[in-house]
Amino acid sequence: MRTVRIKARCTILELMVEKDGVLVAEPTGWDQANVTSTLNKANAILAPARVEFSLVKFAAAEFRGSRSDGRADPEADLDALAIQLGSVGFTREEVNIGFIRQFSGGGINGHSAEAWCYACIHWPFGLPQLGASVLAHELGHLLGLEHVKDQDLLMYKAARLGTPQTQLTKDEIAIIRAHPHVDHTASYAAIEKDPPRK
Repeated sequence: MRTVRIKARCTILELMVEKDGVLVAEPTGWDQANVTSTLNKANAILAPARVEFSLVKFAAAEFRGSRSDGRADPEADLDALAIQLGSVGFTREEVNIGFIRQFSGGGINGHSAEAWCYACIHWPFGLPQLGASVLAHELGHLLGLEHVKDQDLLMYKAARLGTPQTQLTKDEIAIIRAHPHVDHTASYAAIEKDPPRK
């Protein structure tokens, strides 16, 4: 079984927040070096599914969220984020990944929308050692995986402090292998759940 390589266009999204009446960009803590390193580590986690994301484009952009404090809101701002990332339609074997400090509030609230082929990732609790498992988790969503109840598995709904979750089940590997990004004969329409709103 061959390894399928998926092109990844990575964008650092700095949120615009108001300080003393002026909008300023809040640094994400990401740069090209740690994006590349984290993507490579996420690939190692996803290796059992024989899939690999390769960085083909890197960019930085600013984003003003809909909230009054400048934060991006997961519900209100997904369309705008998708458009800014260029992720308004499905392109086989290519995804767009946004690296963002946070949406609204704290904790683990990375959000992905597989129909738009992008994921938004942030440093959980400011701990970069968990970044690879969070990224692999969000990329798992892009490849059709849902949350699970087992806290030891990669697709558990929250990152766990201590040992990062890295395990995929045999069923999850099969789902990834059947996804249109991986299987050229698969139909994306059959699995689309949340198409972009117009």
